[in-house]
Amino acid sequence: MGVAVVLLMPSYPESARWLSNEEKSFQIQRLGENSSKGNAKLNWPDAKETLKDLRLWVHYFTYLCLGVAVSSLSLFAPTIVSGLGYRDLQAQLFTVPPYAIAYVFTLAFGVLSDRKKSRGIVAGSMLGMSAVSFLIQGKLFGHSTYFHILSPFLQFLATLPGESYAARCAFLCISTAGTFAGLPSLCAWVSDNVRNTTAGSLASGLNIAFTGPGQIIGVWIYRAQDKPFYRLGHAINAGFVLAGALLSFGLSWHYMRLNRKLVGTNATRWVP
Repeated sequence: MGVAVVLLMPSYPESARWLSNEEKSFQIQRLGENSSKGNAKLNWPDAKETLKDLRLWVHYFTYLCLGVAVSSLSLFAPTIVSGLGYRDLQAQLFTVPPYAIAYVFTLAFGVLSDRKKSRGIVAGSMLGMSAVSFLIQGKLFGHSTYFHILSPFLQFLATLPGESYAARCAFLCISTAGTFAGLPSLCAWVSDNVRNTTAGSLASGLNIAFTGPGQIIGVWIYRAQDKPFYRLGHAINAGFVLAGALLSFGLSWHYMRLNRKLVGTNATRWVP
């Protein structure tokens, strides 16, 4: 498949042999000014500017935050499910629903963020939902007296008992869906907001590379001695995805503020 992609899929509209000149022009215009150009070359001055752009480093760290939860859930889903009271083959089978739901969420909210051109709000909302779910699974809200003024349902969530396997499995589905649904928006967001081919190539690569440190953290956070609640693992995941949510909202606000300054001009707008 990889070889076929290299041989058959063009890198740019300009190099697509089956498109007419008119169709190539239309595709270039549709992609916008901030897309990579087929006749452009990578150059060191643009690379240095990309590396010095603090805005892009916020993107990278946001993706790192997501990498922690993605790797830990991918590796330890059977372990987490076994902590919910399921064993052996049953534990393996109960890892399917979280990923099935995550698949639907990823497609649905990826399309939504693409159509609305609102990457940060969609990603931040999904990560926020995931963070709350991690906190509930680990019983990290505690038994504060403040919960006495909350509704019975919220009191139940705050003190979810260990034997509530179905409810805790449902929240595992929510945290998995929220985590993975943030991936497409955050991945595309970087390339949406770069202005030349060098920046697009370098920034996209760095963004993906920054999941590496997150994955290293993720493989160590769910320990056998922490079951059934896995408070440490859920707390670390909640902290990272909450940080990712806040950074996503912050970046979105930053881009909207920049766009307000461009009102009345023909300049290319940023994608919030």
